[in-house]
Amino acid sequence: LCNGPDNEKIAAEYANSLCKNGKYNYIAKSTKFEEFLGMIQLIVGRPKLNELIQILFLCKDEEYGRNQSAISWLLEKGICSICLTTNFDNSIENASKKVKAYTHLTYPGNLTVNAKTPILLKLHGDVKDINSCVTTNRSLFEHTNANTYKFLINLLENRKILVCGYSGDGDVD
Repeated sequence: LCNGPDNEKIAAEYANSLCKNGKYNYIAKSTKFEEFLGMIQLIVGRPKLNELIQILFLCKDEEYGRNQSAISWLLEKGICSICLTTNFDNSIENASKKVKAYTHLTYPGNLTVNAKTPILLKLHGDVKDINSCVTTNRSLFEHTNANTYKFLINLLENRKILVCGYSGDGDVD
């Protein structure tokens, strides 16, 4: 995104200004993630945005946290048979090699969901397939209008659903 030491310094100063005590902290608190990424895309273009997303969200093999461990455990033990996430990082897959990951583009509609084969469904794509990532408000709107997620109706019908880690505050997801 930045070429040369001056641009790197400017980017670092801006990033710091968005932090807890930075003078532009209000932007970080009032801007939806997809809206922010849309602004970046307008300025630098989609290829550079994709590069940034991969730098930020592509996890190394053993890189995952307690939340991803807990989700993997629930799936591996058969307590949950499927996990739907809007995250496009690969940390859940890193926590469990038994989980079969699909995106909104690769999910086979006729797949039988059972406890023997834990499934991770990445609704906003996968950083390892950067072109599958739904990262901006515009792309969310386009996918919603194209009925990309219509298969979820049948998938979730007559199932118990546990929602974790989602504020539901102001999002369109």
